[in-house]
Amino acid sequence: MLEGFLAPEIENSRIVNSRTWFQQDGATSHTSNDSMAVVKQMFPGKVISKRGDILWPPRSPDITPFDFFLWGYLKHKVYSNNPRNISQLEENILGEMQQLNRHY
Repeated sequence: MLEGFLAPEIENSRIVNSRTWFQQDGATSHTSNDSMAVVKQMFPGKVISKRGDILWPPRSPDITPFDFFLWGYLKHKVYSNNPRNISQLEENILGEMQQLNRHY
């Protein structure tokens, strides 16, 4: 993923430059030796991560806003009318996601 997708996107991007930092969560797959070697090569001295140049907690609200807002909010909204089956549950999820897209 890093070498096959991210690296080419970075090369073609005008946004990424010498001031760009790479920030990630602390998922084990993201911080494996192989992954970190690639990331550190792509962003030398500018990796914010559990094992990066600047340490970052794996559950930081700066990185995982869905964990601190979206999932609890959606659960409350989706189950508020007590869906009786999977079809109703799916309708509720889609409806709430559309509402989020309109407001945020």
